[in-house]
Amino acid sequence: MNRPKIWIALDVSSRDHAESLIAKFPDHRQFKVGLELFSAIGSGPVQEWIRQGREIFLDLKLHDIPHTVSRAINRIEEMGVSLTTVHALGGMVMMQTLSRRQLAIVGVTLLTSLGNRDLHQMGFRGTSQDFVINVAQLCQQAGLDGVVASLHETRRIRELWPEARIVVPAIRWGDAVTGDDQERIAAPDRAVLAGATDLVVGRALIRRSDVGQAYQELMAMVEDTSGNK
Repeated sequence: MNRPKIWIALDVSSRDHAESLIAKFPDHRQFKVGLELFSAIGSGPVQEWIRQGREIFLDLKLHDIPHTVSRAINRIEEMGVSLTTVHALGGMVMMQTLSRRQLAIVGVTLLTSLGNRDLHQMGFRGTSQDFVINVAQLCQQAGLDGVVASLHETRRIRELWPEARIVVPAIRWGDAVTGDDQERIAAPDRAVLAGATDLVVGRALIRRSDVGQAYQELMAMVEDTSGNK
């Protein structure tokens, strides 16, 4: 089994801050740009980082009518990013308009900040795991490349969709993250064992005072687990 991709989340609000983070990981090539940073810097720096040989996961979680999302994906594809996200609750037709592209597109099933209580408040019944599995199957039927899901659903999705790209965010290990708003977190080794193909690592890494040591810990856990799968 190949080692999963490790996307370091540049969850900051300026180009200078983002590039100072990138510089802390000189040998790493995979970085995630989310809504906050992209809103601040636009596409120019992202394209420059790609030209410098980095892979970019542009995580904008698009959710709109099919025509609008399809046109936005066209622009994102032109930028040369490697991976992007749409909200699966945009519906089957929206997702079907995005299939068969060079750009890898995964569907966000349920934000990892949400749990059973949140779903019940919105009128959904059942558990968050049930909800995510159902939505993942819609993503498969629509022809997307995979899903964003938590550790709790990863193993079941892998069983139902063997070739899926499964992106697991909210990776946590070591010291607790101050002010953490994530409900469904995952240790990196457990995510790999469950079948994740991509791990998104943000605050648990970039907020550490010992960033270099934390990075080595993370990579060692992933390498050891990948080798033992």
